[in-house]
Amino acid sequence: MRSYNEYSTMNAWISATIAARRKVPQPIATFPASYVLGGTVELLAKDPISQALGIKMMAEKYNMRIAMGYMDLSAEAEAFGAHCVYHEEEVPTISGSIVNSEEDADALQVPEVGAGRTGSYLKGIEMALKLIKDRPVFAECIGPFSLAGRLVDITEAMVLCYEEPDIMHTVLEKATQFITEYVKAFKALGCHGIMIAEPLAGILSPALVEEFSCDYVKQIVDECQDENFLTFYHNCGNNAVLQT
Repeated sequence: MRSYNEYSTMNAWISATIAARRKVPQPIATFPASYVLGGTVELLAKDPISQALGIKMMAEKYNMRIAMGYMDLSAEAEAFGAHCVYHEEEVPTISGSIVNSEEDADALQVPEVGAGRTGSYLKGIEMALKLIKDRPVFAECIGPFSLAGRLVDITEAMVLCYEEPDIMHTVLEKATQFITEYVKAFKALGCHGIMIAEPLAGILSPALVEEFSCDYVKQIVDECQDENFLTFYHNCGNNAVLQT
């Protein structure tokens, strides 16, 4: 396989990668770098220097075709004001909710990109791009439904889809607005693509996943993706709606 630098666009690179007879696994392995770096998971979630070193180290150790940046499922929600719980050896998590009514949804403020630890993840990618020249560097972010679920409480998210869909759509619109600008910030740094992690959408039926996840993911992709910036999508379930 030729070096990605030899291709005119990232679209050409990914087409050649897909067509190649020999496939190389692409593990999503980031936080295990803490054991080699001698730090903690909590440090990697906060420190951009450790993130950049971890991105480079894991890409080289496991011969990754793409160097994957750091993310967790709490950073964007924390930027909105949600309470984040930290542990030295576990990925940070969100506790509780900040949207419990239609009034809360309407009053929810969209944070500036870089708020909280989103700034750390941006800086980590910026530094990684200076260290890694032999393969594409992708950032990662949460998906809109997974972010909205952490703002309304994960256990309430599906209930609201049925009983209070307007609340979910209000929160989703604001979540999508933030994620779009966040992805654009990664793109502006020179990042080659984004992995959008939307695991909570796996609990939804095909009809609900289209309305409450895919429609919003498509907005992000339409705003951000081009021939030199790719979008990868992850959903823990088997209900993804193909849209063109």
